Amino acid sequence: MPSYKLTYFAGRGRGELSRLLFAVSGTKFEDVRVEFPDWPALKPKTPLGSLPLLETEGKTLVQSLSIARFLANKFGLLGKTVEDQAIADMIVATCEDVRVNLAPALFEQDPAAREYEDLFYKGK
Repeated sequence: MPSYKLTYFAGRGRGELSRLLFAVSGTKFEDVRVEFPDWPALKPKTPLGSLPLLETEGKTLVQSLSIARFLANKFGLLGKTVEDQAIADMIVATCEDVRVNLAPALFEQDPAAREYEDLFYKGK
């Protein structure tokens, strides 16, 4: 059985879809969470200077959607037919659209606007 090591920041963001795929499939993985102050030292050591990064079977994969599609395929979650695979791709693309549109909330400076972000992301 292959081992998996997923490296991403200590938040949800682009790495969360892969974490969810591990959870849904019941697959154990090493969940390496990078704290933001540690990122500048790690960044030059990554293939494209970005996270998430998946290491498995001696290979390193980057790009969140590529990793998610790889994991879905590996875990038999991609779909059995071309039509099922298209629906899976549609779901992944929709998740990415949602993420892109919500990401600015993470960097919001207005305290009133941040209250909603805290509720959404942290359940407060």
